[in-house]
Amino acid sequence: MGKDWRGEADRARISGAIAGSRCRPHRRSGGYISTQDHGAIITELLSAALDTLEAALPYEQGERIIAEDECGDPIYEDIGPTPRFLRLAKQHAARLAEESEGGGG
Repeated sequence: MGKDWRGEADRARISGAIAGSRCRPHRRSGGYISTQDHGAIITELLSAALDTLEAALPYEQGERIIAEDECGDPIYEDIGPTPRFLRLAKQHAARLAEESEGGGG
């Protein structure tokens, strides 16, 4: 193997910067993630997972016409699991927002 491209001075500078920050090693990537960023990362991952779940839920056409598209074709209500999922997601989001504003749990 070749010589490591990072010199001792670089290692010392990087180690000092890391020690002086609020960063901790990330086990999988070997990189560093600020402890303040963990909440934001978890929020983004959860949001993406919920969006993927919602997109995967099957559409089940109901009897009732709820709108018309731009061509005038009827759009039927969804009687599958999507409306319930959206209702529950909205309820939980409101509850979490209320708890975070109140500072309680």
